[in-house]
Amino acid sequence: MALFGLALLLASTLAAGAVACLSEPNRKLRLSHAGLVAAGCVAAVWCTFFLEYQPNPTLRIVGFPLPVAIFRLQNGQWFDFVGGPGWLIDLIVVPSLVAMPLSLVLLVRAIRRRKAERRRGFPVASHPR
Repeated sequence: MALFGLALLLASTLAAGAVACLSEPNRKLRLSHAGLVAAGCVAAVWCTFFLEYQPNPTLRIVGFPLPVAIFRLQNGQWFDFVGGPGWLIDLIVVPSLVAMPLSLVLLVRAIRRRKAERRRGFPVASHPR
């Protein structure tokens, strides 16, 4: 249950960064955020479904950071133990971690921009200029 909470927390930073990106006047930051999210999604698919490692000779693990499947060698045959929702959490966590630094920058910029506009008496812009 704690893993779901962590995944939701990370997903909320990604969602908040995307919402802050909508009101960001700097086009380069918007494109950078979109590029990081896309790169994070590609990395998540690769880490979840194609990454396989073998920590010892009788154990193979598919998926990272949470295993999607675990294979154990017993009597010369590989037996699989398919995990639970590891694939779903991996597809949320990896893009969130990749885009988190820029998402936090976008959030701070949006908060400062709103405060400055309220101080000057101007209405808060709801769309990019």
